[in-house]
Amino acid sequence: MAEVSSTAGRRSLAMEPVAKSSLEEIVRGVFLTVLECECEPAAETEFKAGVRSVVGISGAWTGEIAIELPRTLASLAATRMFGVDEKDVSDADVLDAVGELSNQVAGSVKSVLPPPCVLGLPRPASVAAGTSVPVGASRYSFRVDGKTFSVMLSPGVGDTGVPAWTDSR
Repeated sequence: MAEVSSTAGRRSLAMEPVAKSSLEEIVRGVFLTVLECECEPAAETEFKAGVRSVVGISGAWTGEIAIELPRTLASLAATRMFGVDEKDVSDADVLDAVGELSNQVAGSVKSVLPPPCVLGLPRPASVAAGTSVPVGASRYSFRVDGKTFSVMLSPGVGDTGVPAWTDSR
């Protein structure tokens, strides 16, 4: 369960709903279960072009969980998730795979938040380098198969209908 105290030395639920170690465990578990591959925390790297999916959470904690994968890793996720050859993976398959990964991660994060919390639907999209990230978002980087991807938590937005994740194109 995430700590809700805002006293010195403790994490504020508004800013950090889940401990870093818990988020790392969640992401590793999702990648191992869904894609049958190991991932590990990595040094933060700048996001290049790829695929991002965002899931809103509303309730005791309101915010968004996003996952960003480089296109090559997103395609690999689709091949492993849907059991198709890489040459047969469509753009829709890639978006569906990243959407499902974001849904799995967000659902697992929701399970450690204090109730009540409600998950929104995943919103996957291809994104360009330089795409904006909401102010206050925390980014956590991971590495799988030699490729780096990120998971981000952005407090205070959720499924309000106001898009926090925008494309700077």
